[in-house]
Amino acid sequence: RPAAPPAAVVTPPVTPPHEQQRRAIPFVAQLKRMIEERPEIIRWRRGDIVIPDPAALERNLSKYYKHSKYASFQRQLNNFGYRRRFDSGGDAAETVYERQGASEDLDDLLALRPVRPAPGGVKKRGRDEPPASPPHQRVRVAAAPPAA
Repeated sequence: RPAAPPAAVVTPPVTPPHEQQRRAIPFVAQLKRMIEERPEIIRWRRGDIVIPDPAALERNLSKYYKHSKYASFQRQLNNFGYRRRFDSGGDAAETVYERQGASEDLDDLLALRPVRPAPGGVKKRGRDEPPASPPHQRVRVAAAPPAA
């Protein structure tokens, strides 16, 4: 009997590392989905994230995330470099988040990665910690009244 030919081994093509696309982080993938599906509660405007009514957004967060708190959503935006703009100049009721260097293309949102704080950054004090006193503050103590 003739020997069976060796089984062909099929290997997938190797994609060079510089061409591999990293998977989107779930928060930004859901953010993009929400912007596309619900423009009445959150919109993309030239790289900015516009929230016309934060209370309406908060009511819908649990449909996209494990949490339903606006503060948690805001913290996540901050983790990705978005900061609230207080002088939006537009509708006073809307809340606008901007990111330095943000692309105007919504699809570029999927490439976002969390920003890292600068080394030696400002330490935030906890809720139970009192504010730091100025370094050269002197405390005056009133002298006791003379004994009678």
